[in-house]
Amino acid sequence: MIYLKTTSILADEAGIVWFTTEIKAPAYWWDAFEHKILKNLGTACFSLSMEPIMKTIEEREFVLADFSFEALGATAISNLSATINDLNNQRLLYLKLQNPEYKKKYWYAMMQSLPQNYISCGKFRYSLGRAFIMLRALKPKILENEYEFKEFVDFFGYLEKLLDGFSS
Repeated sequence: MIYLKTTSILADEAGIVWFTTEIKAPAYWWDAFEHKILKNLGTACFSLSMEPIMKTIEEREFVLADFSFEALGATAISNLSATINDLNNQRLLYLKLQNPEYKKKYWYAMMQSLPQNYISCGKFRYSLGRAFIMLRALKPKILENEYEFKEFVDFFGYLEKLLDGFSS
């Protein structure tokens, strides 16, 4: 599941309307978002800034809510919970260590152990023009494959509601 919240809509001196949307989504969704949407937008009129994962990990333990688990059965959730316990043990060792080389070793161990359903946060800033390109050109291409993530349906639905009332 992804969480979307538009935090600002502003116009710059040139009259370009800019949206900033906070997105919380699993790592697998971010990978697909980068390959299917961002690569097709070119480099102008959008930016993406990700919340530093190190800061999040240092501030608090991993919990089940940090992961996308809605479609998992009881056994898979139990396995994920065991993985979360292991990650928290690695996290505690990482926080206690003073030697930079050992800290680095435990940091990489945690990063390699994170499942692809770990939820990351980012801010996506894009222009009104790019939003219409995402809807008109990319949406049909991405959603024509029935195996695509449900989350892309959610993303495009959110974008359609956000742009209701704007004309291209």
